[in-house]
Amino acid sequence: MKRRSILAVSATALVVAAAFSASSPVIAADGDTSVQLYGHLDLSVDDATKGLSSGRVSGGGAPLTGKMGWQSDISSNLSYFGVRGSHDIGGGNRMVFQIETQVDVAATPGLSPVTNSTTDTKVPAALGSRNSFLGIAGGFGAVKIGKTDAPYKLSTARLDPFSATVGDYNSVIGNTGGDNRAEFDTRLSHAIWYESNKMGAFSWSALFAPGQNRAGDNSINASAEPDCTGGNSDFSGQNCTDGSFGDAFSVAGVYEAGPLYAILGYELPSST
Repeated sequence: MKRRSILAVSATALVVAAAFSASSPVIAADGDTSVQLYGHLDLSVDDATKGLSSGRVSGGGAPLTGKMGWQSDISSNLSYFGVRGSHDIGGGNRMVFQIETQVDVAATPGLSPVTNSTTDTKVPAALGSRNSFLGIAGGFGAVKIGKTDAPYKLSTARLDPFSATVGDYNSVIGNTGGDNRAEFDTRLSHAIWYESNKMGAFSWSALFAPGQNRAGDNSINASAEPDCTGGNSDFSGQNCTDGSFGDAFSVAGVYEAGPLYAILGYELPSST
């Protein structure tokens, strides 16, 4: 998912937004199998400022250049399209799948934007760029394989009133590295995870993502990945030294009863 941190020092933003979500009726069904198209469009006209005067200097003593004041922007925000479905395999169980991709409605699709602090080689609007999986579901819950937002992220997302906009909270509480990477606002690739069914007001999920990295210090791209795990690639695939991690673990428990919503989450991006 594309995230942009333009709220740097004491930034201010004004936003006018419009959003539309829809799921189609089942487009294919034969009694055992169903397939559905769905999507969400969320566009906004933003006006933001970094809150810095042109006379200020950077930490290195160099004068700031460029536009530091108000600047208008039209953002695609969280816009996506997907297909999902299930197939009954008997015994109360079913195979489930989902393929979801970002839709750059206002921007031209391509590589993620390169900034002075982040670089990578992902194509956010590529097919299957968002949560996509194959799994089995039934009375025991669901086990899925693919890539997904981590349980920690999913459990906290509803607490962010500006989720998936230029004011997203990942620019503050998810950005522990201070360099525009959202370490605890992650979508993890090559993952396997479990999702429980609702047990009254409680549910939980747990995920493991193997690092798939041949380097002991995770300094190269993981196997089958075009980018450093954790972002910030230098495009060589050999210098993943800024926040790259190996195995990742994430777990979250959620209690929801009426207006009460409580979570307990834990996530560990391992150095090995």
